[in-house]
Amino acid sequence: MGEQARFYYYYYYYYYYYYYYYYYYYYYYYYYYYYYFYYYYYFYYYYYYYYYYYLLLLLSLLLLLLLLLL
Repeated sequence: MGEQARFYYYYYYYYYYYYYYYYYYYYYYYYYYYYYFYYYYYFYYYYYYYYYYYLLLLLSLLLLLLLLLL
């Protein structure tokens, strides 16, 4: 009876050990990819924001130059 109780003790001990190990493993990678895509999104957001900002600025200057030449 003692051997069987010890078997169940170690069985549930390792079961919960690996359960929490994989829980924190996936928890860590969930937040890792969450912040990865968060910064990835904002990087491209500001990239395209400044890209179109300077593109419109350049087009405005070219239009102004064209109006001055006419």
